[in-house]
Amino acid sequence: MELTKEDNRQELNEKIEQLEQEVADQHQALAFKREQEAAMLKVLEQLEQEQRIVEEARKKAEKEAAALREANAELQEKYEKALASNAEMQKRWLWQNQCWRLPCNMNLPS
Repeated sequence: MELTKEDNRQELNEKIEQLEQEVADQHQALAFKREQEAAMLKVLEQLEQEQRIVEEARKKAEKEAAALREANAELQEKYEKALASNAEMQKRWLWQNQCWRLPCNMNLPS
């Protein structure tokens, strides 16, 4: 009987050591998973920050593009006015040169 108790204690001690080792392994695995989770969260936070930066840059680029289109339209309008003014000045110049060569009592077109 004493021998059986000793065997049982030995088996129980071995089982306890095995369970303690399993608990230690589980703690280590949990710690590793927490580290992985923290690293993943950090990566996600960085990605979100980069996405915000990209979105802000896209919005800024869209505003700049709209401003450039508007400026281009204004410059095009000024260019067309300048061309029309130049054509009008050329007409007046031609009219004046014709009047100097020929007797002309006509008023210049306005």
